[in-house]
Amino acid sequence: MSSHGGGGASLPHSHSSPSGMYPTPSSPESRSLGKRLPVQVHFLDDSVASFNIQFKALGKVLFDQVCKLLNLLETDYFGLEYIDCAGTKFWLDYEKPMCRQMGLSMINPVMSFCVKFYTPDPAQLEEEYTRYLFSLQIKRDLAQGILLCNDNTAALMASYIVQGKYFYA
Repeated sequence: MSSHGGGGASLPHSHSSPSGMYPTPSSPESRSLGKRLPVQVHFLDDSVASFNIQFKALGKVLFDQVCKLLNLLETDYFGLEYIDCAGTKFWLDYEKPMCRQMGLSMINPVMSFCVKFYTPDPAQLEEEYTRYLFSLQIKRDLAQGILLCNDNTAALMASYIVQGKYFYA
Protein backbone atom coordinates (compact mmCIF):
# COMPACT_ATOMS: atom_id res chain seq x y z
CA MET A 1 0.00 0.00 0.00
CA SER A 2 1.36 3.41 -0.88
CA SER A 3 1.14 6.63 1.07
CA HIS A 4 -1.14 9.29 -0.33
CA GLY A 5 0.10 12.29 1.59
CA GLY A 6 2.58 13.75 -0.87
CA GLY A 7 3.56 13.83 -4.52
CA GLY A 8 3.40 10.63 -6.46
CA ALA A 9 0.11 9.66 -4.87
CA SER A 10 -1.69 6.85 -6.59
CA LEU A 11 -4.44 4.49 -5.62
CA PRO A 12 -3.77 0.78 -5.21
CA HIS A 13 -4.28 -1.37 -8.27
CA SER A 14 -5.61 -4.31 -6.33
CA HIS A 15 -6.30 -5.33 -2.81
CA SER A 16 -6.15 -8.93 -1.79
CA SER A 17 -6.46 -10.25 1.70
CA PRO A 18 -3.62 -12.26 3.20
CA SER A 19 -4.11 -16.01 3.16
CA GLY A 20 -5.98 -17.14 6.24
CA MET A 21 -7.44 -13.71 7.02
CA TYR A 22 -10.95 -15.05 6.43
CA PRO A 23 -12.13 -18.51 7.46
CA THR A 24 -12.75 -21.10 4.78
CA PRO A 25 -16.42 -21.65 3.89
CA SER A 26 -16.46 -25.06 5.57
CA SER A 27 -14.81 -24.00 8.83
CA PRO A 28 -16.85 -23.52 12.04
CA GLU A 29 -15.61 -19.92 12.25
CA SER A 30 -17.24 -19.02 8.93
CA ARG A 31 -20.65 -20.21 10.11
CA SER A 32 -20.43 -17.95 13.15
CA LEU A 33 -19.39 -14.94 11.04
CA GLY A 34 -22.22 -15.38 8.54
CA LYS A 35 -22.08 -15.15 4.78
CA ARG A 36 -19.38 -13.00 3.23
CA LEU A 37 -19.87 -10.66 0.30
CA PRO A 38 -17.05 -9.96 -2.17
CA VAL A 39 -17.35 -6.32 -3.29
CA GLN A 40 -15.34 -4.67 -6.04
CA VAL A 41 -14.69 -0.95 -5.68
CA HIS A 42 -13.59 1.13 -8.67
CA PHE A 43 -11.52 4.19 -7.79
CA LEU A 44 -11.16 7.57 -9.49
CA ASP A 45 -7.81 6.60 -11.04
CA ASP A 46 -9.46 3.53 -12.65
CA SER A 47 -7.86 1.08 -10.22
CA VAL A 48 -9.98 -1.60 -8.57
CA ALA A 49 -9.85 -3.14 -5.10
CA SER A 50 -11.74 -6.13 -3.73
CA PHE A 51 -13.21 -6.23 -0.24
CA ASN A 52 -14.73 -9.18 1.55
CA ILE A 53 -17.33 -8.09 4.10
CA GLN A 54 -20.13 -9.73 6.01
CA PHE A 55 -23.37 -10.02 4.06
CA LYS A 56 -25.31 -8.25 6.83
CA ALA A 57 -22.64 -5.62 7.63
CA LEU A 58 -23.72 -2.00 7.56
CA GLY A 59 -22.66 0.01 4.50
CA LYS A 60 -20.39 2.03 6.80
CA VAL A 61 -18.18 -1.03 7.31
CA LEU A 62 -17.32 -1.13 3.62
CA PHE A 63 -16.88 2.64 3.37
CA ASP A 64 -14.56 2.67 6.39
CA GLN A 65 -12.45 -0.12 4.85
CA VAL A 66 -12.18 1.83 1.59
CA CYS A 67 -11.14 5.02 3.40
CA LYS A 68 -8.61 3.10 5.48
CA LEU A 69 -7.08 1.56 2.35
CA LEU A 70 -6.75 5.02 0.80
CA ASN A 71 -5.51 6.58 4.04
CA LEU A 72 -8.20 9.21 3.44
CA LEU A 73 -8.77 11.69 6.25
CA GLU A 74 -11.45 14.00 4.83
CA THR A 75 -14.04 11.26 4.30
CA ASP A 76 -17.18 13.41 4.51
CA TYR A 77 -16.85 14.55 0.89
CA PHE A 78 -16.85 11.04 -0.58
CA GLY A 79 -19.19 8.12 -0.99
CA LEU A 80 -19.73 4.78 -2.67
CA GLU A 81 -22.10 4.62 -5.59
CA TYR A 82 -23.70 1.65 -7.32
CA ILE A 83 -25.96 1.16 -10.31
CA ASP A 84 -28.99 -1.12 -10.26
CA CYS A 85 -30.04 -3.37 -13.15
CA ALA A 86 -32.21 -0.55 -14.58
CA GLY A 87 -29.22 1.82 -14.73
CA THR A 88 -30.29 4.01 -11.79
CA LYS A 89 -27.47 5.30 -9.58
CA PHE A 90 -27.67 5.03 -5.80
CA TRP A 91 -25.40 6.07 -2.94
CA LEU A 92 -24.55 3.33 -0.49
CA ASP A 93 -26.52 3.93 2.70
CA TYR A 94 -24.08 3.63 5.62
CA GLU A 95 -26.82 2.91 8.14
CA LYS A 96 -28.38 -0.04 6.28
CA PRO A 97 -27.02 -3.57 5.98
CA MET A 98 -25.43 -4.35 2.62
CA CYS A 99 -27.99 -7.11 2.00
CA ARG A 100 -30.85 -4.60 2.36
CA GLN A 101 -29.60 -2.00 -0.12
CA MET A 102 -32.22 -1.82 -2.83
CA GLY A 103 -30.83 -2.43 -6.30
CA LEU A 104 -27.40 -3.62 -5.11
CA SER A 105 -26.53 -6.91 -6.70
CA MET A 106 -25.69 -9.48 -4.04
CA ILE A 107 -23.72 -11.47 -6.61
CA ASN A 108 -20.35 -9.78 -7.08
CA PRO A 109 -21.52 -6.21 -6.37
CA VAL A 110 -19.56 -3.38 -7.96
CA MET A 111 -19.28 0.09 -6.44
CA SER A 112 -17.58 3.31 -7.45
CA PHE A 113 -15.70 5.54 -5.03
CA CYS A 114 -16.48 9.15 -5.92
CA VAL A 115 -17.05 12.68 -4.69
CA LYS A 116 -20.47 12.94 -3.03
CA PHE A 117 -20.32 16.56 -1.81
CA TYR A 118 -18.43 19.45 -3.36
CA THR A 119 -17.25 22.25 -1.13
CA PRO A 120 -18.21 25.78 -2.25
CA ASP A 121 -14.70 26.90 -1.28
CA PRO A 122 -11.88 24.53 -2.35
CA ALA A 123 -9.59 26.32 0.14
CA GLN A 124 -11.58 24.49 2.84
CA LEU A 125 -9.99 21.22 1.74
CA GLU A 126 -7.12 20.65 4.14
CA GLU A 127 -5.47 17.59 2.61
CA GLU A 128 -3.54 17.64 -0.65
CA TYR A 129 -4.76 14.12 -1.36
CA THR A 130 -8.41 15.22 -1.05
CA ARG A 131 -7.78 17.98 -3.61
CA TYR A 132 -6.17 15.39 -5.88
CA LEU A 133 -9.25 13.14 -5.65
CA PHE A 134 -11.50 16.13 -6.40
CA SER A 135 -9.44 16.89 -9.51
CA LEU A 136 -9.81 13.28 -10.70
CA GLN A 137 -13.59 13.46 -10.20
CA ILE A 138 -13.88 16.77 -12.07
CA LYS A 139 -11.71 15.45 -14.89
CA ARG A 140 -13.92 12.36 -15.18
CA ASP A 141 -17.15 14.39 -15.06
CA LEU A 142 -15.90 16.73 -17.79
CA ALA A 143 -14.79 13.83 -19.99
CA GLN A 144 -18.14 12.05 -19.59
CA GLY A 145 -20.19 15.21 -20.23
CA ILE A 146 -21.68 15.13 -16.72
CA LEU A 147 -20.16 18.52 -15.91
CA LEU A 148 -20.77 21.10 -18.61
CA CYS A 149 -18.95 24.39 -19.04
CA ASN A 150 -18.14 27.01 -21.69
CA ASP A 151 -14.98 26.87 -23.81
CA ASN A 152 -13.01 29.35 -21.66
CA THR A 153 -13.74 27.43 -18.49
CA ALA A 154 -12.95 24.15 -20.25
CA ALA A 155 -9.55 25.52 -21.34
CA LEU A 156 -8.82 26.71 -17.80
CA MET A 157 -9.86 23.31 -16.36
CA ALA A 158 -7.68 21.51 -18.92
CA SER A 159 -4.69 23.63 -17.88
CA TYR A 160 -5.29 22.72 -14.22
CA ILE A 161 -5.57 19.04 -15.12
CA VAL A 162 -2.28 19.14 -17.04
CA GLN A 163 -0.58 20.95 -14.14
CA GLY A 164 -1.96 18.41 -11.71
CA LYS A 165 -0.79 15.52 -13.87
CA TYR A 166 2.79 16.80 -13.81
CA PHE A 167 2.61 17.54 -10.08
CA TYR A 168 1.51 13.99 -9.21
CA ALA A 169 3.62 12.20 -11.83
